[in-house]
Amino acid sequence: YEQALRRLRMRDRFAAEIQAALAASFDDDICRAAIARLVDRGLVDDVRLVRALLEANHRKNAVSVNELRRRCAARGASADALAFLAEADEPPLEMLLQRFERSERGRARAYRFLASRGFGEDDIATALAQFMAD
Repeated sequence: YEQALRRLRMRDRFAAEIQAALAASFDDDICRAAIARLVDRGLVDDVRLVRALLEANHRKNAVSVNELRRRCAARGASADALAFLAEADEPPLEMLLQRFERSERGRARAYRFLASRGFGEDDIATALAQFMAD
C-alpha cells in the first residue's frame, strides 16, 4: 500500500499503472488489495483522471480526442474511463494554429502538426480554411 501511495505523489495514475508497478514486487492478492484500498479512499479514480486529462487538453499542446483515448488506453485506463471520452468534444483548433504563419508554408506545417496530434483530415481542412481566410 505504501509503495502505491508513493506512486501517486508525483501525479495521478490509472489503477492499471499502479497494478503493473506493484506486480514486480508483490503477488496479485496484495496488489489487488492495495488498489482496492486506494479506490475506496478516492485516491485512484480512472474516470476522474480521464476528466482531468480532457480538461487539460484544451491548451496549446492539445491532441484529438481519439489520440487522448489511445494514450489513456495505453496507460491502462478502465473501460468506464474510456467510455467517458466517447462523448467528449474535440479541442478548438484555433489556439493550436496561432503559432503558424498565414502562408502556404505555414499551412503545410500546420497540417502536419495537427495530423501528428491525431486530428482528422476534415477537421484540419475546415480549421485551416478558416485560419487562412482570417
